Amino acid sequence: MSYTRPLTPRFYCDWVNWLLAEGKMATSDITDNLPNGNVSIATGSSLIEMFDMTPSNLQTITADTESDQIQIQVNTTIATDASQESSFVAIYGHNFQDANIKFKFQHSDTSGFTDGNVVNPALTEIVNLNSGNVAADATANATAGNYATPANNGWTLFSFASTEKNQYVRITIDADGTYSDDIQIGYISIGKYIDLPNAPDINIKRDFNEGEGNIINQTDGGMDFSNLKYLSAPNWYLAPYELKSGSTADSIRRSGRLAWDLNFSFVADTNFTPENWSSSKILQSDTIRNILQYTIGSHLPFLYQWDNSVSTEWDFCLSRVYHKPEIMKTNNVWSIGMQIVERY
Repeated sequence: MSYTRPLTPRFYCDWVNWLLAEGKMATSDITDNLPNGNVSIATGSSLIEMFDMTPSNLQTITADTESDQIQIQVNTTIATDASQESSFVAIYGHNFQDANIKFKFQHSDTSGFTDGNVVNPALTEIVNLNSGNVAADATANATAGNYATPANNGWTLFSFASTEKNQYVRITIDADGTYSDDIQIGYISIGKYIDLPNAPDINIKRDFNEGEGNIINQTDGGMDFSNLKYLSAPNWYLAPYELKSGSTADSIRRSGRLAWDLNFSFVADTNFTPENWSSSKILQSDTIRNILQYTIGSHLPFLYQWDNSVSTEWDFCLSRVYHKPEIMKTNNVWSIGMQIVERY
């Protein structure tokens, strides 16, 4: 049961965009195998825009009635296994159910994914993976190809454990027979999630900001009229966070912009800041400061899950974080406030 109750939250931080912003990666580190046969990226679409953090900016792969495989690959440039801590993939604004798609996720230390250097990690469904079609153990994964078939259009989120051979990550898209539509993808996010150590303090402020895009003007005669510039987030392939078959978005959906004002008190310094600021600690630690590092403050959006124990499609929100100065409460114990604001 959710009711948008902020219990122990989880932050899904996009490492591809963070590494690009840090200069560790270049856009040339994101590649594909297209065109492949008659399957190609449509005119006006591009691979790099599939990583632009904007789910409403749909990119099209021309594939209807074809069957050729599609590979989308990222070189994280992080060569140390223990430091490449990516742990989730989210694919927003897709029509995988309509297009008759199955896909798999792999990682490797070689760009060619050569035999003996490929890992097929077990995938854990969070939203719309259709995990019943994903093999449960490593041996079966290798045999079955580790394919998943999302049961709905909309978006998909899954986690995985990456402990070795993980500099390169690859999403392979195949037709279950032949593709039955051109493929739509709004935004692919590959990164690391971090659970906060505890729930926020009880003095939580929350706002839905209905009518945020509303401007009220007054005439010379004293009458007023309202101009509504926008009502809610723009559609992805469907409405934001919606899951179903077909391409018609539900016209009745949540309006406004969610926002939370949260405080976390009595956080041990071991959960607050990495032991030191070496590159390995920045990559490997799971502290509040790591979240702020990966989002560069409010610069990069992230996927916010306000209760990490509940994962229906509506229990998430693409957001930005605005943090306040931390305060030491007692020896080695800190508090921090942060505002989480939905972004469209």
